[in-house]
Amino acid sequence: TYSVECNMVVVNAIPSNLSDPYLVHWEKPSYNPIIVKPVLNRPPTIYAKDFRDPTEGYLGKIDGLWRMVIGCEKGLCLYKSKDFQEWVLAGILWP
Repeated sequence: TYSVECNMVVVNAIPSNLSDPYLVHWEKPSYNPIIVKPVLNRPPTIYAKDFRDPTEGYLGKIDGLWRMVIGCEKGLCLYKSKDFQEWVLAGILWP
């Protein structure tokens, strides 16, 4: 699962005990943060003022890369990953 901390980074959390049916305890792995708020050089410069609400990661069927969309100022930031840990900003989907 993911969360945005202080409107700055996206972090990953994993269950401490997969056999717990309620998944009560979670841990943040040492490779966090997985995504840092983007700074884009296009008018207007996006400092991701509204950097929030990451989607669940989903696997692309053609290229085998993971994808995640995150709301950012005046757009939707699309990220891609090979390993679900290191993410690269692939582009802005909207507007």
